[in-house]
Amino acid sequence: MIRYLPKRLLMMRCKSFTLVEVLVSISILIMGLMASTRMLVQGIELREKSKNLIFAGLLAQQKLEESFAGIDRSNDEGKGSGKHSGFSWQRKFREVASEPALLEIEVCISWMDRDTERNLRLLSYIAGTSIDETE
Repeated sequence: MIRYLPKRLLMMRCKSFTLVEVLVSISILIMGLMASTRMLVQGIELREKSKNLIFAGLLAQQKLEESFAGIDRSNDEGKGSGKHSGFSWQRKFREVASEPALLEIEVCISWMDRDTERNLRLLSYIAGTSIDETE
């Protein structure tokens, strides 16, 4: 019976965890959860930034296409509407000094990203026209 008692205590000790082991495993689990939560938050922020950049590119492309089609070739500016009211655009036409038959079009889209103003600037050229012909 004396031999049986220590063996039983030995088996009980092997089947359980110490407080230190439990605390270490919980801390590792918490660190893993915190890292995955941070990655989720960063993914959401990047999605919002890319959505704004895509819309700015589409708006700039639309303004350039209006200029190419001859719909509107005047220096102008405006603001987005609806859910895109935070976007503003500016379009400028300039004759290229070295080539008078070449017209430069600059479209600049601006928006606020948290506390920082972001800009997308596109330049393009139309050959065979001048500012005098477009007005």
